[in-house]
Amino acid sequence: MNAASLQARFDAAETFVDADHYQGRQTGWAAPDMSVLAGGRTTPPVMPPDIFGPLWPLVRDLAAGAGAPVDYVAVGILGTVASLVGAKRRVQPYATTPTWQEPCVLWVAPVGDPSSNKSPAIDAATGPLRGMETELAEQHKLRLIGWQTLAERAKAERAEWQAQVKTATKDGVATPPMPEAAAEPDEPQRPRLIVQDATPEALGEILAGNPNGTLHLRDELAAWLMSFERYSPGGREFWLEAYGGRPHVIDRKSNKAGPLFIPFNGVTVLGGIQPEKLRECLLKTADDGLVPRFLWVWPDPIIYQRPRQIADVSALERVYRRLLQLDAQRVDGRIEPRVLLLHDDAADIFEAWVRDNDEAVREASSLYKGFVGKLRGMVLRLCLVVELMT
Repeated sequence: MNAASLQARFDAAETFVDADHYQGRQTGWAAPDMSVLAGGRTTPPVMPPDIFGPLWPLVRDLAAGAGAPVDYVAVGILGTVASLVGAKRRVQPYATTPTWQEPCVLWVAPVGDPSSNKSPAIDAATGPLRGMETELAEQHKLRLIGWQTLAERAKAERAEWQAQVKTATKDGVATPPMPEAAAEPDEPQRPRLIVQDATPEALGEILAGNPNGTLHLRDELAAWLMSFERYSPGGREFWLEAYGGRPHVIDRKSNKAGPLFIPFNGVTVLGGIQPEKLRECLLKTADDGLVPRFLWVWPDPIIYQRPRQIADVSALERVYRRLLQLDAQRVDGRIEPRVLLLHDDAADIFEAWVRDNDEAVREASSLYKGFVGKLRGMVLRLCLVVELMT
């Protein structure tokens, strides 16, 4: 078929399916409902820039560099901030509710197609953590040297004491007490700002040595969501509890040193997921509260534009370092959090919002009902993260 013949066919097709035909003026057919192509989605809300204050231009620059919607970078930063604050701060809505405190833990998940650049956006938000964790790893090496020195001294002291015990037993005299220097020192745990793939048992070990909690970062959340029961039963329950930031004890027969105590079982989760995998991994399971724990972010695709300037990543790193170094009181290996209260004006606003949200809970059903029901805690956590980020 030559070019002229092909063009003639295109012209004929355009004439047949012109606007008049679609409007039913000649065929009598109704205009097709094109909303079915959106999968039933409504227009997503706009990410509010005010909560980022002077950091918003940097968020935009990072998103432009990643070729991604600004929403992805924004929630990545919120999740990273939450993980760095961790056990050091909690939020309490009112002075009269001392038993209602929310930890600084967020689960956030950018949702989008494979071409939406979720991963570059997450990398842009979490990039500074890599260098920070490398520095902490180098400092850990120095602590290991000191520990190994003390451990060798403990072995020598213990051997000498054991010889004294044998002599005392042979001579029939009192057993000498073991000197303090003979006690084997605890091996220092490596500080972890990021964990990417760990079983509940391995993560328990990490959390026991990192009382501030950590960030569970996954490029694709689907692999994590499908692995809960892969290694041992109870994996899903462990992760559900890791959202609450409460103390946790793991009893295992293989633990010769006794139960493993986790002072702050708080893990912030950040990772991307595709809509189809989201449906497969979560929506087909029983509603046990996992889905409502997530802050899902699914913006519309953007029209790509090349970046106009280089993002000042060092500014973001300064924010992260400041948050990591927040003052914290330690008691018996755990962090005693500072509790922040809402200001009186904020408390009034929150009270009115809770009443409106409770009305929405009564009218909702299924998974959405669970999500709306958990919004009280999520809103408070977001307030805490935004306040400290600011």
